Amino acid sequence: MTLERSRSTAGLRFRSIMLHVGVMPPAAGPARTDWCLEHGLASLKIARRNYGLALRKVLTHLPDRLDLPPTYPLHELHSEKAATDIGCGRVESWFGLRKRLDALDESLRQRNLVLYDAEWQVAQKASRTALQSAADSFNWLDDARKDIDHEQLIDITSYTGQSANPQTADMLVDQAHTMVHSAGELVGGLFGCRMTYDEDRWYDECVVSLLHLRFGTSAGLRVRYECTVCREDPGDCEHEPGQTYAMSAARSEEGVCTVCDKADCPTHEPGIIYEIVADAKLTDPYLREVTLTPRPRDPLCRITSLSVGDDYLLATLGRLPEPGEIVLDHKCMYPCTGFRGMPGEQSEISA
Repeated sequence: MTLERSRSTAGLRFRSIMLHVGVMPPAAGPARTDWCLEHGLASLKIARRNYGLALRKVLTHLPDRLDLPPTYPLHELHSEKAATDIGCGRVESWFGLRKRLDALDESLRQRNLVLYDAEWQVAQKASRTALQSAADSFNWLDDARKDIDHEQLIDITSYTGQSANPQTADMLVDQAHTMVHSAGELVGGLFGCRMTYDEDRWYDECVVSLLHLRFGTSAGLRVRYECTVCREDPGDCEHEPGQTYAMSAARSEEGVCTVCDKADCPTHEPGIIYEIVADAKLTDPYLREVTLTPRPRDPLCRITSLSVGDDYLLATLGRLPEPGEIVLDHKCMYPCTGFRGMPGEQSEISA
């Protein structure tokens, strides 16, 4: 379960993920580092697989004499001026390609054919999955490297189970950052990265842009824990964490499985004995406060949308759009200009 909420600061409004129930990493120490590395590498693998799938599907739809814009290292650090000049050219190239594809699709429809078929939709879904997974990977890995010596080599095989050369945390973070920009440009260039309108304001929801805001939210909770075997307070029961115990499956009055806590569980049959690992399960969380922090307890609790002012809209569009209008965001096709810290702090310029 994900909890998302709107907040405001310094005249800006933003939405952020405040809580992922069931995926909270350890608070600190080697266990947290290992957790973040494992999740970061798994997310990076998902991003690469989906990005490759998206490219294959897109390329099969390109007719002769039409190619994707040549690759460019968008992840490398650029000055604001250079990023603007290069970004404008990238936007023109991608939108020019999409305009030609739209014209071809319209022509095919007159013959009861389509270019944007089900396979094209697969490409769009895969590209967006690649982008979000790459961003998740960056956040996991960036958190892990805060506790790792920058020259320390990491045994990748121990986390993925696949043979790989050892790499530093900086190298892994750079790979995730590169994938964010690559997948982001594909999404923005061919499928559209849209702004949203809500409560009399326009919001930037570009994953690429928001990733470079290096702060998130940590929730202050009042919670209760219960044993996964007997549902009693873990401090009062006799079940040792990590040990396996026999448990008879049943259903609560609400129809929730007592083994996996899922409604309408198709796996655990009532009355059948199953082996359960004892652990302390969080239950009945009560949200008391939310704090902006450069290192959230959950690395994925980040800003998901940020309000934009009229001056930005006028500068980029030359006018103020009407509510409900489709407004495309171009930031994902621009080179990186660095990362930015907490509001009021000096911006970081390294990419």
